[in-house]
Amino acid sequence: MAKKIEKKFIYVPKKGRIKVRFVGNQTEMYQYFGLPSAPPTAPVAPNSFAAGSSMTMAAVSDLSFRKPIFKEIDDGDPNYARTKRIVSLVVDREDDKVKAFACPVSAWNMITEHAKENDFDIWREGVALNTRYFVQPLGLSEITDDHEKIVEATLESFTFANIFVDNEWELVEETIERIENRWDILDL
Repeated sequence: MAKKIEKKFIYVPKKGRIKVRFVGNQTEMYQYFGLPSAPPTAPVAPNSFAAGSSMTMAAVSDLSFRKPIFKEIDDGDPNYARTKRIVSLVVDREDDKVKAFACPVSAWNMITEHAKENDFDIWREGVALNTRYFVQPLGLSEITDDHEKIVEATLESFTFANIFVDNEWELVEETIERIENRWDILDL
């Protein structure tokens, strides 16, 4: 059994600056926000309730819409605002821990060429549709052998769908062998 080393944590940009180093592979996913109870004809973006809206105060007070949902494909659901993200594992330089990170595409487009060899300072300004992301490369950097081992074992044990969609994962030091068919473990 693999040793779990840290509770799962998905890191998303917040107000302020983050300093990270991308490690492992990256892939595209979609991050959805909104209210499932919103009328299909009126897509809702977070923090964008207009005066006179048909939404009730009960719907507005239900804060579950603020929690993002990740999907591997854009299914076009009109009840949600969505944005494409590049998902990856990163080393957070503030506490030197490996974390899952949903990087906004606009920030990733400023990073791509040097993602595997540099640390980056990423910050955002504004809210909702007025959000802008900024990136400053901090120069070449190294990651420790321990970080490499954790990233390799975690990405061999869990897919990005496990991490972001199912939210069923842990950072591990050794690869976890998934049992697809319980009958495979019997050797008579």
